Amino acid sequence: RRHDDVPVVELERLPEERRLGRPDLGQHRMVEPRHLTARGLLADRGAGRAAGGLAVAIGSLVASLVVARVEARLGRERLLLVAVILSGLMLAVPGLTANAWLVGLSFALAGFAAVSWNVVTVSLRQRIVPDRLLGRVNASYRLLAWGSQPIGALLGGLIGEWLGLEAVFLLAGVATLLAFRYNPVSAGQV
Repeated sequence: RRHDDVPVVELERLPEERRLGRPDLGQHRMVEPRHLTARGLLADRGAGRAAGGLAVAIGSLVASLVVARVEARLGRERLLLVAVILSGLMLAVPGLTANAWLVGLSFALAGFAAVSWNVVTVSLRQRIVPDRLLGRVNASYRLLAWGSQPIGALLGGLIGEWLGLEAVFLLAGVATLLAFRYNPVSAGQV
C-alpha cells in the first residue's frame, strides 16, 4: 500500500543532525532512522509520532541490562546468530502488518537484537585485536558500516518511491537474512 497521502518524513521540522539519518546497506540500514519511519508509518497506523523510537529505546535498554547473562547462557555464537535472525525478521514486520502494536514490538525486538550484537561484537573485537591495531580496526569497521549509508539511503528511497514503504522494510529484512547466510557467524567462524 502506498503512503502518498501520509507525510513519511517531515524533514523541515527535524533538527539538522536528524535529517541526515543513518541508513546504509548493513543491518537495518535502509530503515535505520526509525524516528523518521515512526513519524509516517506508525503515525499512519494509529501510534504516536515517537512510538517507534520509544520502542527501539526500550528494547535497547533491556538488552543492555541482560546481554551479559544471555551471552553466558546461549554462548557468543548462538547469541549473534539469534541477533541477526531476529533483526532480519523484525525488519520485515512493518511490511507485513498494519498493526501498530506488532510494528512497535518488532522495533523493540530489533533494538534488543542490535544492542546485543553491538555489545558482543565490540567486546570481542576489543579482546582479540592487539592494542596497537585496535584504532585502525575500529576505523575500518566504522568506514564500512557508515560509508555504505548513503547507498542504503538511496536504495531505500528508490524502493520506497517505486514500491512503497512496506517494501523497504520487507526487502531490508530479506537482505539482512541473506547477508547472514554469508556471514562468519553463520559459518561458525566466530
